Order: sequence, then C-alpha cells, then structure tokens
Amino acid sequence: FGQKSAQRKTVVALFYLILFLIMGSYILVMSHSVRAMVGGAICLPVAGLVASVLMFLFVQIRTMAFLSRGATYLSLAAALGVMVICLVSANDLTNLANNTDEKMGPDDFSVLRKF
Repeated sequence: FGQKSAQRKTVVALFYLILFLIMGSYILVMSHSVRAMVGGAICLPVAGLVASVLMFLFVQIRTMAFLSRGATYLSLAAALGVMVICLVSANDLTNLANNTDEKMGPDDFSVLRKF
C-alpha cells in the first residue's frame, strides 16, 4: 500500500475506530463498577464521568512524575477532593428531594444534578 492509497486510509480509519470502540466499552464497564461501588446512588453518565476522571488521574501519575512527585500528588488530591465535594453535594440534594413533600424547583438542583 502506498502512503496515499485508499486501502491504507481505510485500514488506518478502521484501526482508530476499533480503538475508540474498545475504549468506550472499557469506560462503560468502569462506569458500571463505579456506580456499583456507590450503591447505585448516581446515574450512569455521572459514573462514567467519575470513571473517566479516575482513569485520567492514574494515567497522569507517571507522566507528571517527570516534573515532580509533589506536583503529582497535589494534582491527584485536588482532583479527588473536587470529585468528593461534587458527589456529596449531589447526594445531599437527592436526600433533600426524597425527604420533602414539596416539589423542588430548577434552582434547587446543582449543576451536576441537572444532567
């Protein structure tokens, strides 16, 4: 196959499509795992977001290790802290919605819960 042949372009496109689909499947499985870890308290898209962030955090540790160990752990701690705050906030609003008889308005939901 030549550099600009149609066959080469087709093979390259199929290769990257397969990689994309495999990664999508991997993140979907991780989403189900994250959701099961929190007892089903979050929806699947939020669990997917959490799984993606966790995957990114652990992948970046080796890359950031070249800069400094302190920066790596600081970045990891900051990202995990933000995730915990978001999940606690979403859980508090869910508990508030389940414990009241009044209907909640759109202003009562956090940004994450609107998804």
